[in-house]
Amino acid sequence: MSMVDHLTDPDTGEIAPSRWSPTTAAPSGRSGSSTSSPHIRSSSMFALASGRRVRVRERAFQSLKYERLYREQIDDALDLVREADAYRTEFNTIRPHEALSWTRPSQVHRGLAAPGIPNFPEHEILPTT
Repeated sequence: MSMVDHLTDPDTGEIAPSRWSPTTAAPSGRSGSSTSSPHIRSSSMFALASGRRVRVRERAFQSLKYERLYREQIDDALDLVREADAYRTEFNTIRPHEALSWTRPSQVHRGLAAPGIPNFPEHEILPTT
């Protein structure tokens, strides 16, 4: 499902505004909170983890803006959604990520690659004479 499909009201066909903010993390005790995770036991650890998530989200939005949105003519909300969706698809399926040992997130998600093992193609050594 694309972002346009997700934001479109099925009854009216109008695009609903997104209510999610990239700079807010779910506080402890609210829905969407990860405090129930066995890996995050104290509030200080939760604060560190949520701070990292916020920084990662902000870095992703910065990349989206500078690599896609500032370079294209965005006339309306539909163009914005299309560009953001195209960037998300490129980011997850085409671009290799250094943090995943130069594999693509879609490959790791589907189990086709391990995040800690690089999958560089073997270079063919050609004869010099």
